[in-house]
Amino acid sequence: MMSNNYAKTMITVSRLTHYSDRAHEDINGLLPQLSSSAKPLAPAELKKILSDENNALFVVWDGTRIVGMGTIVLMRIPMFLCAWMEDVVIGKEYRNRGLGSALVKELIAHARAKGAVHLNLTSRRNRKKANQWYLKMGFIKREANVYRISL
Repeated sequence: MMSNNYAKTMITVSRLTHYSDRAHEDINGLLPQLSSSAKPLAPAELKKILSDENNALFVVWDGTRIVGMGTIVLMRIPMFLCAWMEDVVIGKEYRNRGLGSALVKELIAHARAKGAVHLNLTSRRNRKKANQWYLKMGFIKREANVYRISL
């Protein structure tokens, strides 16, 4: 867990393990910053994420509310345990203060502690700043195609 004294507020990064209406509200407030097409998460969906042993939702907490989040999803494939990092976001008013780095370090540590061999993520090409930041964090850009089919 990371702590930082920001504006006399204790900032922490930790895994969210229990549902609360406040956490639900804060997370739904962050979703539009991930994607303009993001839909609000229903309480039952958040509870399902929190109870899934292959998901770990980490949050950045300013002592009053959740101001950032990121998820690790673990997948067992025939060759090894793989992890994916998804939905990393820091609220606009909290960016450029090292909170994203602290969050991603916690996500990496969690994936490593669970025994994952690789941690993957995707980021849109037009997110130039984010892509440069991931490289600074130690991620390596892979030359691979990503395909999707809507189900």
